[in-house]
Amino acid sequence: MKLDQDFLAVVRGPIRRVWNGINADIGDCSNKEAIELCLDADRIVQMTNSQVAEDAIVSAIKEHGLNKVYNFLSKNIPLA
Repeated sequence: MKLDQDFLAVVRGPIRRVWNGINADIGDCSNKEAIELCLDADRIVQMTNSQVAEDAIVSAIKEHGLNKVYNFLSKNIPLA
């Protein structure tokens, strides 16, 4: 899974939907922390029912590593 605009097109909506569902319960945090919270505990599937986005994220993490994926997403999906 490339970390590119196609990847972002798949995951951006579900990540934003999760953030909209949890951000009221979260204090101040960095954008990277917000991304981590959205991806934690299978929230993408549980809160958005998007197995496609979950699969893309898991594939990207396996290929590029967790930190690189978090950094890429936090630079390209502003949440916090």
